[in-house]
Amino acid sequence: MKRAIFLVMAMTILLVASCSNDDWKGKVYNENGAIIVKSLGPGSWGENAQEKISFQKELSLGKDVDEDYLLFHVDIDISFDSNLNIYVLDCGNYRLIKFDKNGKHIWTAGRKGQGPGELQRPLRVMVTQQDKVCILDNNFSVHFFDAQGNYERTIKLHSPIEDFKQMKDGRIFARVQLLQQTGLAAAYYSNEFKFLGE
Repeated sequence: MKRAIFLVMAMTILLVASCSNDDWKGKVYNENGAIIVKSLGPGSWGENAQEKISFQKELSLGKDVDEDYLLFHVDIDISFDSNLNIYVLDCGNYRLIKFDKNGKHIWTAGRKGQGPGELQRPLRVMVTQQDKVCILDNNFSVHFFDAQGNYERTIKLHSPIEDFKQMKDGRIFARVQLLQQTGLAAAYYSNEFKFLGE
Protein backbone atom coordinates (compact mmCIF):
# COMPACT_ATOMS: atom_id res chain seq x y z
CA MET A 1 0.00 0.00 0.00
CA LYS A 2 2.83 2.42 0.91
CA ARG A 3 4.50 1.62 -2.41
CA ALA A 4 1.28 2.42 -4.31
CA ILE A 5 0.86 5.74 -2.45
CA PHE A 6 4.51 6.63 -3.14
CA LEU A 7 4.05 5.80 -6.83
CA VAL A 8 0.94 8.00 -7.06
CA MET A 9 2.75 10.84 -5.29
CA ALA A 10 5.79 10.52 -7.56
CA MET A 11 3.60 10.51 -10.66
CA THR A 12 1.70 13.57 -9.39
CA ILE A 13 4.93 15.46 -8.74
CA LEU A 14 6.20 14.57 -12.22
CA LEU A 15 2.88 15.64 -13.75
CA VAL A 16 2.88 18.96 -11.94
CA ALA A 17 6.55 19.53 -12.78
CA SER A 18 6.03 18.75 -16.45
CA CYS A 19 2.98 20.99 -16.69
CA SER A 20 4.30 23.81 -14.58
CA ASN A 21 5.34 27.17 -15.89
CA ASP A 22 5.37 30.65 -14.46
CA ASP A 23 1.73 31.26 -15.44
CA TRP A 24 0.23 28.10 -13.92
CA LYS A 25 -2.31 28.89 -11.23
CA GLY A 26 -3.33 25.91 -9.23
CA LYS A 27 -2.74 23.84 -6.16
CA VAL A 28 -1.95 20.32 -5.13
CA TYR A 29 -3.51 18.99 -1.92
CA ASN A 30 -4.45 15.77 -0.12
CA GLU A 31 -8.11 14.93 0.40
CA ASN A 32 -9.02 11.73 2.27
CA GLY A 33 -5.79 10.08 1.17
CA ALA A 34 -6.12 11.10 -2.49
CA ILE A 35 -3.81 13.69 -4.04
CA ILE A 36 -5.81 16.33 -5.90
CA VAL A 37 -4.27 18.56 -8.58
CA LYS A 38 -6.56 21.53 -9.21
CA SER A 39 -5.95 24.00 -12.00
CA LEU A 40 -7.29 27.47 -11.24
CA GLY A 41 -6.05 29.20 -14.37
CA PRO A 42 -7.39 29.36 -17.89
CA GLY A 43 -6.13 25.89 -18.82
CA SER A 44 -3.97 24.79 -21.72
CA TRP A 45 -6.06 26.54 -24.35
CA GLY A 46 -6.19 29.89 -22.59
CA GLU A 47 -9.07 32.30 -22.18
CA ASN A 48 -10.25 32.15 -25.80
CA ALA A 49 -10.60 28.39 -26.28
CA GLN A 50 -13.59 28.86 -28.61
CA GLU A 51 -11.32 30.72 -31.04
CA LYS A 52 -8.71 27.95 -31.00
CA ILE A 53 -10.98 24.89 -31.16
CA SER A 54 -13.66 24.35 -33.76
CA PHE A 55 -15.89 21.37 -34.47
CA GLN A 56 -17.39 20.48 -37.80
CA LYS A 57 -20.27 18.07 -38.27
CA GLU A 58 -19.13 14.96 -40.14
CA LEU A 59 -22.23 12.78 -39.94
CA SER A 60 -25.59 12.78 -38.21
CA LEU A 61 -27.96 9.83 -37.84
CA GLY A 62 -31.45 10.03 -36.40
CA LYS A 63 -34.18 12.61 -36.93
CA ASP A 64 -37.55 13.58 -35.47
CA VAL A 65 -39.36 13.34 -38.81
CA ASP A 66 -37.95 11.37 -41.73
CA GLU A 67 -37.67 7.86 -43.09
CA ASP A 68 -38.63 5.14 -40.60
CA TYR A 69 -35.07 3.83 -40.36
CA LEU A 70 -33.92 7.19 -38.93
CA LEU A 71 -36.59 7.39 -36.21
CA PHE A 72 -34.75 5.90 -33.24
CA HIS A 73 -36.22 5.10 -29.86
CA VAL A 74 -34.65 6.67 -26.76
CA ASP A 75 -32.20 3.79 -26.09
CA ILE A 76 -29.65 2.91 -28.76
CA ASP A 77 -26.25 1.22 -28.86
CA ILE A 78 -23.70 1.59 -31.67
CA SER A 79 -20.87 -0.52 -33.08
CA PHE A 80 -18.66 -0.43 -36.19
CA ASP A 81 -17.19 -3.09 -38.47
CA SER A 82 -13.78 -3.19 -40.16
CA ASN A 83 -15.09 -1.11 -43.09
CA LEU A 84 -16.44 1.58 -40.74
CA ASN A 85 -20.04 0.61 -41.41
CA ILE A 86 -22.27 1.73 -38.54
CA TYR A 87 -24.59 -0.66 -36.68
CA VAL A 88 -27.30 1.00 -34.60
CA LEU A 89 -29.17 -1.24 -32.15
CA ASP A 90 -32.47 0.59 -31.78
CA CYS A 91 -33.44 -1.09 -28.51
CA GLY A 92 -36.94 0.30 -28.01
CA ASN A 93 -37.89 -0.55 -31.60
CA TYR A 94 -36.38 -4.08 -31.42
CA ARG A 95 -34.24 -3.74 -34.50
CA LEU A 96 -30.68 -3.51 -35.79
CA ILE A 97 -29.94 -1.00 -38.55
CA LYS A 98 -26.81 -0.95 -40.68
CA PHE A 99 -25.51 2.23 -42.33
CA ASP A 100 -22.41 2.74 -44.42
CA LYS A 101 -19.72 5.13 -43.18
CA ASN A 102 -21.51 8.01 -44.96
CA GLY A 103 -24.81 7.32 -43.21
CA LYS A 104 -26.58 5.60 -46.13
CA HIS A 105 -29.09 3.00 -44.94
CA ILE A 106 -28.09 -0.55 -45.97
CA TRP A 107 -30.48 -2.89 -44.14
CA THR A 108 -32.68 -3.36 -41.09
CA ALA A 109 -32.98 -6.67 -39.20
CA GLY A 110 -34.85 -7.94 -36.17
CA ARG A 111 -38.25 -7.36 -34.65
CA LYS A 112 -39.99 -7.91 -31.33
CA GLY A 113 -40.60 -11.55 -30.46
CA GLN A 114 -39.10 -14.80 -29.21
CA GLY A 115 -38.41 -16.58 -32.48
CA PRO A 116 -35.25 -16.83 -34.58
CA GLY A 117 -33.89 -13.35 -35.31
CA GLU A 118 -36.41 -11.72 -32.98
CA LEU A 119 -35.53 -9.64 -29.93
CA GLN A 120 -37.06 -9.57 -26.45
CA ARG A 121 -35.02 -6.90 -24.67
CA PRO A 122 -31.99 -5.90 -26.76
CA LEU A 123 -29.24 -4.20 -24.77
CA ARG A 124 -25.91 -4.10 -26.62
CA VAL A 125 -24.48 -4.66 -30.09
CA MET A 126 -20.91 -5.65 -30.95
CA VAL A 127 -19.30 -6.40 -34.29
CA THR A 128 -16.51 -8.97 -33.93
CA GLN A 129 -13.17 -8.98 -35.70
CA GLN A 130 -14.72 -11.48 -38.13
CA ASP A 131 -17.53 -8.97 -38.86
CA LYS A 132 -20.14 -11.09 -37.10
CA VAL A 133 -22.81 -8.98 -35.43
CA CYS A 134 -23.66 -9.99 -31.85
CA ILE A 135 -26.70 -8.65 -30.02
CA LEU A 136 -26.97 -9.07 -26.26
CA ASP A 137 -30.63 -9.73 -25.55
CA ASN A 138 -32.36 -9.94 -22.18
CA ASN A 139 -28.94 -10.39 -20.46
CA PHE A 140 -29.03 -14.18 -21.05
CA SER A 141 -28.83 -14.55 -24.85
CA VAL A 142 -26.55 -13.51 -27.68
CA HIS A 143 -27.97 -13.45 -31.23
CA PHE A 144 -25.57 -13.72 -34.17
CA PHE A 145 -26.22 -12.00 -37.51
CA ASP A 146 -23.93 -11.88 -40.53
CA ALA A 147 -22.79 -8.67 -42.23
CA GLN A 148 -25.79 -8.85 -44.59
CA GLY A 149 -28.30 -8.87 -41.70
CA ASN A 150 -29.15 -12.58 -41.92
CA TYR A 151 -29.89 -14.28 -38.60
CA GLU A 152 -27.47 -17.14 -37.88
CA ARG A 153 -28.06 -18.49 -34.36
CA THR A 154 -28.72 -17.70 -30.69
CA ILE A 155 -26.55 -18.77 -27.77
CA LYS A 156 -27.89 -18.98 -24.20
CA LEU A 157 -25.45 -17.73 -21.58
CA HIS A 158 -24.65 -19.40 -18.25
CA SER A 159 -24.94 -16.10 -16.36
CA PRO A 160 -26.43 -12.68 -17.16
CA ILE A 161 -24.16 -10.24 -19.03
CA GLU A 162 -24.53 -6.47 -18.82
CA ASP A 163 -21.96 -5.48 -21.44
CA PHE A 164 -19.25 -7.02 -23.65
CA LYS A 165 -16.26 -6.08 -25.78
CA GLN A 166 -13.93 -8.13 -27.95
CA MET A 167 -10.24 -8.01 -27.07
CA LYS A 168 -7.38 -8.05 -29.57
CA ASP A 169 -6.74 -11.77 -28.94
CA GLY A 170 -10.34 -12.55 -30.02
CA ARG A 171 -11.73 -13.35 -26.58
CA ILE A 172 -14.84 -11.57 -25.34
CA PHE A 173 -14.52 -9.62 -22.10
CA ALA A 174 -17.89 -9.27 -20.36
CA ARG A 175 -19.29 -7.52 -17.33
CA VAL A 176 -21.56 -10.08 -15.64
CA GLN A 177 -24.14 -9.88 -12.89
CA LEU A 178 -23.45 -12.08 -9.89
CA LEU A 179 -26.35 -14.45 -9.33
CA GLN A 180 -27.83 -14.31 -5.82
CA GLN A 181 -25.22 -11.72 -4.85
CA THR A 182 -24.82 -7.99 -5.05
CA GLY A 183 -22.29 -6.70 -7.51
CA LEU A 184 -20.61 -7.42 -10.81
CA ALA A 185 -17.74 -9.60 -12.00
CA ALA A 186 -15.65 -9.92 -15.14
CA ALA A 187 -15.87 -13.00 -17.35
CA TYR A 188 -14.07 -14.20 -20.45
CA TYR A 189 -15.68 -15.99 -23.39
CA SER A 190 -14.37 -17.30 -26.67
CA ASN A 191 -15.42 -15.44 -29.82
CA GLU A 192 -18.24 -18.02 -30.08
CA PHE A 193 -19.30 -17.18 -26.48
CA LYS A 194 -18.04 -20.38 -24.90
CA PHE A 195 -17.45 -19.58 -21.23
CA LEU A 196 -13.72 -19.52 -20.39
CA GLY A 197 -13.56 -18.16 -16.86
CA GLU A 198 -14.68 -15.51 -14.40
